[in-house]
Order: sequence, then structure tokens, then C-alpha cells
Amino acid sequence: MGLFRDMIVSKKKKQAIVNDNREKYFDALYLFKKIAEEDSEAQYYLGLMYLNGYGTEINKKKALSLFDSAAEKGRAEAQLYLGYMYYYDNEIETSRDIGKYWISKAAAKGNDEAVKLLEKIESEKVPEIKLEELEKLAETGNLNMIMYLADTLFANKK
Repeated sequence: MGLFRDMIVSKKKKQAIVNDNREKYFDALYLFKKIAEEDSEAQYYLGLMYLNGYGTEINKKKALSLFDSAAEKGRAEAQLYLGYMYYYDNEIETSRDIGKYWISKAAAKGNDEAVKLLEKIESEKVPEIKLEELEKLAETGNLNMIMYLADTLFANKK
């Protein structure tokens, strides 16, 4: 929030930030909701509140929607959270391709966390294995290799 405090923002935003910093999440939630429709920064912070349950129940669908709106408007932090949720969150319908896309967009804007996460994702990438290779190994009877390749194929399909 330090970055947020240093910015020149509207009176309502300033009031919402002060309330948020004092753990008056209900007030912050109310104020962010009032300006979120047209303000990507408010959408991002409101998304964080729904994601973490600050002043409200945790609602990942609302958080995802708010991050999506802010990400579409170019907010790198929202792009990172949106990408992370799509890539990793088991409680929503995940899509690694969509997740990586948004993380890449945030990284391209210079978001350090996104750059690190993208590097991690790239290092985890498993080489594509063809079904023919699995069939050849199945013929040899090496059960350990067959299980490894089956697991790898399954992981690549997610």
C-alpha cells in the first residue's frame, strides 16, 4: 500500500486507503465499490479484498471478475493476480494458457513478481512427449518409465 499512499488520488480513494490501513475494511470496501466501476486501481484493491476476505466474505469469482476488469485496463498488478488465479487456483476453472498470458502481460510491464513467476513457470515446463514414445516403452515392460511418462502426459494435458 506504500505505493498507493504516494500517488495523487481522488478524495474518495484517499479516504478508502486510510480506512483500509486502519483495518476498517468495511468502510474501505464501501468506498472502493463506489468508484470501482470506472477506476482500475479501485477494481484491483476491491479484488484483493474479495480474494482475502477483508471486510467481506471470500469470493474468488468476484475477485477474478474485478482483476479481469482492471487487467483489461492495463493494471499490471491485476494482470499478475488474474494470471496467478487462472494458472494455480484449484477453486476456479483454471487455464494455464490464460494464466501464463496474463502473467506475461504483467511481466512485460516490468512487474518484478510477474517476471519471477514467469521464470518459475518456464523452468517447470515439461518437454512434450509423443504417444508413440509411450507405446514403445510400454512394449519394453519398464513399468517405472511407463508410469513416469503417463504422469508427464497427464500433466501436459492440464
